[in-house]
Amino acid sequence: MFMGASLTRGDVSTGNLGFRKPIRDRVVTMGNAVNLVGSQKVGAFKDNDVEAYSGTRIDQLYEHSTYIVPETSPNLFIIHIGTNDCLQRWDIENFGARLKILVDYLLVTSPKATVIISTLITNTVPNVEPIILNVNAQIRGIGSVLERERKPIVLAEMHYDQGLPDRPRPSDISPDGTHPFDPGYTMMANIFWAAIIDANGRGFIQRPLNNGIPDNGDVRKIDNETDILT
Repeated sequence: MFMGASLTRGDVSTGNLGFRKPIRDRVVTMGNAVNLVGSQKVGAFKDNDVEAYSGTRIDQLYEHSTYIVPETSPNLFIIHIGTNDCLQRWDIENFGARLKILVDYLLVTSPKATVIISTLITNTVPNVEPIILNVNAQIRGIGSVLERERKPIVLAEMHYDQGLPDRPRPSDISPDGTHPFDPGYTMMANIFWAAIIDANGRGFIQRPLNNGIPDNGDVRKIDNETDILT
């Protein structure tokens, strides 16, 4: 399950593929059946289910998760959330605590799950980048706390200020100040992919619960135009 807001939906990217489609393709290429789950369908590809809403803050994403996660029980959550909290200056001082509440809920509700959390990419909206940096420090701190608690989580570092290569920079961000162009989304996909490989190497990723959801999301998806199972 990909979770977040408009960045997770892939806004501004070609076909709303964002980072989701490249990641899915890589998992399939490795010989795995994949079924993306979520209450929304976004993107010009068949298995495009996602749990992401434009403008969503972390508290709102938590609320959405209480409806969809018990029903789908994903074995992998990939989360990029917090940009709208920063843009709205919403309870910034408690962002880390709110993120931990979300992650703890996901792990309790879906006990076979691994969670990939990420810091936020750079933002060029005036006066927002200092808030992004504040929130990112909190995300790293909560990542360390969760690791000490031996939770199956991995942190994906998205911000170039940590000195790591191939992170989106201001030149990769579209004129809206928040969403990257396609190359920026490709960088995000690569970073998330490295985190998934890390999680798998640590033995975190398990088979999902057998809850009646097909393993392969390309096999049984409803065609939005014909309403025929394909």
